[in-house]
Amino acid sequence: MEDMQRAMDEAEQFRRVWQRVRVGTESPVQPDAPTAPKAEPRETGTFDFLRQSVSQSLNRAAACRRWPELWQMAEGCRSQARRLSAALFLASGVRFLPAEPTVRGDRSSLVESCRSLFFRMRRAEAAYRAAERRTTEADLRGLFHELAGECAIWQQQLRRLIEGRL
Repeated sequence: MEDMQRAMDEAEQFRRVWQRVRVGTESPVQPDAPTAPKAEPRETGTFDFLRQSVSQSLNRAAACRRWPELWQMAEGCRSQARRLSAALFLASGVRFLPAEPTVRGDRSSLVESCRSLFFRMRRAEAAYRAAERRTTEADLRGLFHELAGECAIWQQQLRRLIEGRL
């Protein structure tokens, strides 16, 4: 009886984490098997990509946090890192969300920082679109599509901010 309750609790926890990854949409995956699948060699590349993307999102968040004009974008980058971390956990059972780094010694102006962030967002968008094309997992495809769209929107915001400052 106690094992059955624990299994139901784990299934509910799995469902809630998956909901956060999918940003409120229903997932076709049923939370009846909360154990992590074994990684196949081709999936290892996806796990590495997810880990790198978590770290890169946190780095972009730290760079945005330097400027009050970009704090909302910093929170968006942090949100991306959490969603990628949850996707990694669901796919592999590995928990990975390092602390956000601090940016020290960067004396660049807001415009220079925005320019750098613009190109970092462009690379992230391209990486997410490539990952979207490569993956066979429907939920990951949807996540990568959402993240690429967010990066594209942030590029537009950065461009407008630069145009307003020049």
